[in-house]
Amino acid sequence: MVPVRNKLADFLTAETGAVTVDWTVLTASIVGLGLASATAVRTGVVSLGGDINLSLSNASVASLAAEVAYSPLLLTMDEIDAMIQNQQAYDDATLLGMYSQLAWQANNNIDGGTPDNSRIFIDMLYAVDQNLTARTLDIPEGEPTVADMVDRYTAATG
Repeated sequence: MVPVRNKLADFLTAETGAVTVDWTVLTASIVGLGLASATAVRTGVVSLGGDINLSLSNASVASLAAEVAYSPLLLTMDEIDAMIQNQQAYDDATLLGMYSQLAWQANNNIDGGTPDNSRIFIDMLYAVDQNLTARTLDIPEGEPTVADMVDRYTAATG
């Protein structure tokens, strides 16, 4: 049996695994440096985030177009505002598709002799139009504007 002292001496003089130890120490020091760096800049980043939040909270958006008041045909303005809020979660393609579908529904009711049924679709069209405008998107090509649809409804109901 080999004495414990010889095993200890063999272990301390062996070079196998030295690269692994080197990489372990190097990796630990890099992780430590990363943590130290993050801690050092944390206060400044949090402060900058607060400043940006404050600036954006107090900012106002300028309108480039003249505000045109919309008079709902069936829904209340509160209901339309709720729709506008809900639609903000939709992506651009969905909103554009909704606009086309609602315009088709409104036109279909007017052309079909039931213009009163088109009122909800025109109100919903207005809500989608507000979201498209907020995203600086144009209505789909070839589709009528909300004003055009209101004019068609008014003409059909005389």
